[in-house]
Amino acid sequence: MNHDFPGKHITIISKNVNYYFNKKLEKYNIKRNQLQILHYLNKNKGVSQDELGKDLMMDKISVTKILKGLVSEQYVEKREGEKDKRRKELYITEKGYELHDEVYDITQEVTEILFRGFSYGEEQIARELLIRMSKNIYEAVQDSK
Repeated sequence: MNHDFPGKHITIISKNVNYYFNKKLEKYNIKRNQLQILHYLNKNKGVSQDELGKDLMMDKISVTKILKGLVSEQYVEKREGEKDKRRKELYITEKGYELHDEVYDITQEVTEILFRGFSYGEEQIARELLIRMSKNIYEAVQDSK
């Protein structure tokens, strides 16, 4: 039985996925973590910064830094909430939608690379296990704060 620490492989995957993405995204002046937020906002228009952080399991400082870059590049904008003026809602701009559509294929390419040689069933199991591991460690970190 193999007793390798799973974190070792998660680190290898994360490091190489980030490198691959960031190399492909260089010409767009965007990083993988910014693209992740664009993907999320594409499907979740008008969410708050707190909701975004919770759903993506990211801390407030990281979300703030990533959003600052997206706002300064005019890919995302913050608007006053319609019901609550104190609430800032996040939306992709037209420029952001154009970028999202242009770089979406890179996400598909990376996904195909990661699951190369997997059967459909293996891919589904791997996805479910990764989601569960992500939630487990996120919850443990939140509990330790």
